[in-house]
Amino acid sequence: MDIQSVFEDISEVKKKLSIEVSAQVVSEEHNRIAQEFRKQVSVPGFRKGRAPFELVKKRFEKDIREEVTKRLIPESYHEVIRDKDIKPVRSPSIEELDFQEGKPLKYVAKFEVQPVFEVPNYKGLRVRLDIPQSPEELLEKRLRALREQHSTLTTIDNRAIDLGDYAVIDLHGRFVSEEGLPLVGFDPIDDENVVLEVGGDQTYEAFTRALLGLNSGDEKVFQVSYPSDYPEQKLAGQRVKFSVRVHQIKDKQVPALDDEFAKDVGNFENLKELKENLQEEILRYAETAKKDEIRNKIVEALINLRSFEVPEILVEEVLNNKLRDFAFKLVSQGVDIAKAGVDWPKIRSEFHPSAQKEVRAHFLLKEISRQEEIEISDSEIDEEIEKVARSSDQGPHKIKKHFAQKNRRLELIESLKQKKVIDLLVEKGIVEE
Repeated sequence: MDIQSVFEDISEVKKKLSIEVSAQVVSEEHNRIAQEFRKQVSVPGFRKGRAPFELVKKRFEKDIREEVTKRLIPESYHEVIRDKDIKPVRSPSIEELDFQEGKPLKYVAKFEVQPVFEVPNYKGLRVRLDIPQSPEELLEKRLRALREQHSTLTTIDNRAIDLGDYAVIDLHGRFVSEEGLPLVGFDPIDDENVVLEVGGDQTYEAFTRALLGLNSGDEKVFQVSYPSDYPEQKLAGQRVKFSVRVHQIKDKQVPALDDEFAKDVGNFENLKELKENLQEEILRYAETAKKDEIRNKIVEALINLRSFEVPEILVEEVLNNKLRDFAFKLVSQGVDIAKAGVDWPKIRSEFHPSAQKEVRAHFLLKEISRQEEIEISDSEIDEEIEKVARSSDQGPHKIKKHFAQKNRRLELIESLKQKKVIDLLVEKGIVEE
């Protein structure tokens, strides 16, 4: 194909190709596609395939032009990157398309490539572990959590709301100006039988103060001004006029830590048996957590040795996965994302540095894997697939079919190689506790 191209470095990983396909190639392709249209389309007054060629070209010019660009752009782009031995990490963005009849087809392809960097000395990485909580502290924490989980709320009569109580209220709120006038464009807040912990972390301090001293059946109107950095975006920086009615006042009853509690929690014979079971669980978790911490800090230490630009398109892919996982977590906690007022641009911005680090780690580990000539056997692949199948609810057949696809199998192999590299880094590293 008769093509001219100019290659430009925008940055270490961002590249630009200005490509021009000759007018003769464009004209030939245009006529070829027009002939295909002539055979396939129906034109009033003519039998299928018999309409005059020039009439077909004129009548279906837009469709023919679109088909020309659909064919010539990918073909010319791939020919150029093949000839120049360029290996983009993803498909390019096509810009500045210039396509006029009788003239060359011109366009700009922007894309990113893998970074080129010098691998640092990765043997002897030194990491320091955080001081863990003692087994006794962790046991007390687990016992407190179990008691909280099995606590009950009992209704209180003949007493006003105090700190630590739970209030069951009807809640109505309207967004207002500093002068108390209603604001246009804000949906009202209308909730019934809301349970609030008075003085709890999830209850704003000004709201708590407004509830203190109220009795069951009381109604109250008050205003709350929320700071601009308030976690719930919908309320941040706003003034809300609330009307509340107290239905009930409840007190949390935390069960005593005794043998009866142990029996209720998990059919243990006594409190001693419950504690022994929890201690075993804590030790298992602590050992796993320690291994994970070492591996994470070793990779962090590796990343800190070498800074280089990474393809932003890969960072965006990691970011999207992080945001999806974050959304799933909120949903699993019973949060209605549509009403939660989540500031997604802010969350994305907060996740961006860690996404960049993940991509940088990927390239570093991949290059070390290449230098160390790490290989993965078929038996290791099968073992990993079986492990995934055991932890999945989709069944072994579906999991095996999933990884039978070439790209997914290659991703699995790459993942196993990176695990081996991290094992090597841990083995050659220095861990200080």
